Amino acid sequence: MALPGRHCACSPPAGARRTPSLNVRKDHNSRHAPRPDLRHNAPERHRPPVMGQGSSSREKEEEEEVVAEAGCGGVPQKASSIQKLITVSARPSTDYPGNIYRVEATIEQPPEKVFPFLYLPEYRTKWDKSLQSYKLVDRIDQDTAIYHSVTHSYGFGLVPPRDFVYILHIKKYNNLLTTNSISVDYPKCPVCSSYIRGQTYPSSYACYPSPENPDHCRILAIVQVDLGGMLLPSVVESVMPASLMTLITDCRAGIKKLK
Repeated sequence: MALPGRHCACSPPAGARRTPSLNVRKDHNSRHAPRPDLRHNAPERHRPPVMGQGSSSREKEEEEEVVAEAGCGGVPQKASSIQKLITVSARPSTDYPGNIYRVEATIEQPPEKVFPFLYLPEYRTKWDKSLQSYKLVDRIDQDTAIYHSVTHSYGFGLVPPRDFVYILHIKKYNNLLTTNSISVDYPKCPVCSSYIRGQTYPSSYACYPSPENPDHCRILAIVQVDLGGMLLPSVVESVMPASLMTLITDCRAGIKKLK
């Protein structure tokens, strides 16, 4: 589904170099509110083999979906149970040799309250158990800043700690609130031997009123992360969905605790 408009492209400050990126494809299985448009251009040498404009039968076969039925026991869902669902879907990315993940969930708080919890360090460091640290490095303007995050290890040590440096831009469309981020090389955050530097390709969080209850927030996250290192694709594919579902459950718990 398309947004009412394209998100505002933000230019890195002097000394910052954007990581090359391509277009994020539309998810033809989307059933909910508009998703942020995360289109960026990249040099042709980074482009993967050209594929058709629509979803091919091969793409459809490769697409996977995992549904976490928290507290539902796998039985047919009622409206109250649907509010607890976390849906994670994955398909091959056109930006890098990995997957683009789509996460959808509902949080029983208004969108304007949930949104700051997703990206401001003073909130996120209090609830996101996956992070060792998360800092604002430089403020570019009111809606744009450079952030540096360091993760704990994933999957019982299968994935050692990573660090990420990215530019994040806030964009608002009436009732739709979005973050739009992409990795940059930034002099104040050089590569450190203590961590493996990961790369964030065009990614976004979106918050909007739930169709079932306008006082509740519907979250839609588009995540493209190259963890770097020498990880087997099977390891990444097994760790990422669980990590994304944990992110939502931790966010829910954190908002209840900090409200």
